[in-house]
Amino acid sequence: MPRRLAAIFVADIVGYSRLMGRDEAGTLQRFAELRAKLIDPAIDRHSGRVFKSMGDALCHGSKGWGERRPSGKCGSILGR
Repeated sequence: MPRRLAAIFVADIVGYSRLMGRDEAGTLQRFAELRAKLIDPAIDRHSGRVFKSMGDALCHGSKGWGERRPSGKCGSILGR
C-alpha cells in the first residue's frame, strides 16, 4: 500500500464554556452559522473534510502538501 501525505488539523473555540454559560442557545446558533458560512466552505475549498466534531472542536484533514494550494493554507485561514 503506498503512503500518502496528509495534513490533520484540530480546532476549537476559545472561551466556549464561558459563552455557553452565558447564552447556550445563542452560542450554539452562532457556532452553526460560523460552520456554515466560514469553516466548512474553507475546508471544502482546500479539498478537506471534517472527520470528527465534538462540541466546539473539529478534526479535519486535507490531502498532502504537494497540491497547487497547500493544505496548510486552510489552517491559516481558519486561525485568523
